[in-house]
Amino acid sequence: MPKRSTRPHDYGHSFKPAKRPPLHRDRVVEMAIAILDADGPDALTFRRLAADLEVGVATLYWHVDNKDVLLNLAFDHVVGEIEAGFDAEPHRPWEERLRDGFIDLWRVLRRHPWAARLAIASVERGPNTLRHWDRGAMLLLDAGFDERAVFYGLSAIFTYVIGTGVQDATWHSYTADNEQVQREALDQATAFFASLDHDAYPSFRRVLPVLAAHKEDEQFLAGLDLVIAGLRAQR
Repeated sequence: MPKRSTRPHDYGHSFKPAKRPPLHRDRVVEMAIAILDADGPDALTFRRLAADLEVGVATLYWHVDNKDVLLNLAFDHVVGEIEAGFDAEPHRPWEERLRDGFIDLWRVLRRHPWAARLAIASVERGPNTLRHWDRGAMLLLDAGFDERAVFYGLSAIFTYVIGTGVQDATWHSYTADNEQVQREALDQATAFFASLDHDAYPSFRRVLPVLAAHKEDEQFLAGLDLVIAGLRAQR
């Protein structure tokens, strides 16, 4: 006698594929960020994004108009990772809070190397980015700076942070984000400068040991402190 099957469809039931959760814009943006983090902006296409989301390409256009819009949304989303920023511990001196707010932004750019270039690629800004700007402006206005100093001061610091982010991203791409390769590249640069005629570049040769021993974090923080010190002198 053949063994009776006990599979569910023998009792009048049928298997149904699990329903995927509805697609929302946030999910589209988060998947785009995952692609950007893994492979960079050139890898982000609607075809790749649709495949990773398991939807049709046409479905994406219900949520974003084009790639430029998607990139702007992705940039603003990662800026939203800044939690307290300039608002942290309001009792502290304005210089410390300003410094910490920009360090937070720099860390976001380090986590998402593609983001720094997007910051200078479009004039459109999303709510998270505008909020970060607004809180920075409020901090300096409350500290007694006039509107002109606030504009030029924030512009200078943002330019420094974004520029450093672009430089870091380029460096890490060039060295494949490999510490050994980075060390070798720095050693090669140091050796080149050390080989220059001492009499022709005596001042630069004095600074050379700093180049050979410096660390990225220390370099960024030293530059940030210099810019903030210049802003402080404007009061």
